[in-house]
Amino acid sequence: MLFLRKDQSGDGRFQQDETIFRPNPKNRMELPSETEEVFEEVQVFNQVWVWALMGAETFLVLLPMVLWKIAFPVIALTALIMLMTMVLIGSIKFRTRIDDEGVHYRMSVFQWKERLIPWSEIDQIYVRQYSPIKEYGGWGIKKGKHGWAYTMSGHHGIQVVKKDGKEILIGTRQPEAAKEYLSGHPMLV
Repeated sequence: MLFLRKDQSGDGRFQQDETIFRPNPKNRMELPSETEEVFEEVQVFNQVWVWALMGAETFLVLLPMVLWKIAFPVIALTALIMLMTMVLIGSIKFRTRIDDEGVHYRMSVFQWKERLIPWSEIDQIYVRQYSPIKEYGGWGIKKGKHGWAYTMSGHHGIQVVKKDGKEILIGTRQPEAAKEYLSGHPMLV
């Protein structure tokens, strides 16, 4: 395709315009010099045994109601409540991010805002294996003898010991990736 522009001489001639195809250095975007390394993990509630238990519970509650011929609005309301509970549990997501600011975590549905533990408040941080039942009484947001735990499943966590002595355990399904990130983090050297 040929682009023409009017000649500057004023005699009505046209000349080829190639400036369209030359990049303008003023319009160039600079790429960041360094990319920030981050450990990120999103955990969803996908424990099959819990879903099977909830399905069985729904069946065991609704079947007698139908057999005893309880009014349909009561059955519908009960089914709706049980369905909403399942939707609520199914929408839980636990997000963890470790970056140059510190450790960010948030369990949706239960925490409105993301929480941050800045590096300046952290005395120790490491990945460890733990016993959810013995140490914290199960999974979820729990307080145990070692402080607070934020877990979805499994038995590995990122243990944070703050300078004020408080401990927070953040569950992870990627213990090796968390260990690798923490071992290479410049603020921990």
